[in-house]
Amino acid sequence: MSINEHLIAEVNGSMAIEGMKLTEADKSRMLKYLNKHEEFNRIMSELINKHSALSEK
Repeated sequence: MSINEHLIAEVNGSMAIEGMKLTEADKSRMLKYLNKHEEFNRIMSELINKHSALSEK
């Protein structure tokens, strides 16, 4: 199992505990972007900005 596949499995486990198991499409999308480092960093930055508290912006 690659590092990226291991990360996806960990996320899937965490989500499953909350009753929100990842779909195969979710896993495929995650793997696609984990393999594109620059794209991954851009997406992570956007998600952090989107979900940060307004007082932090």
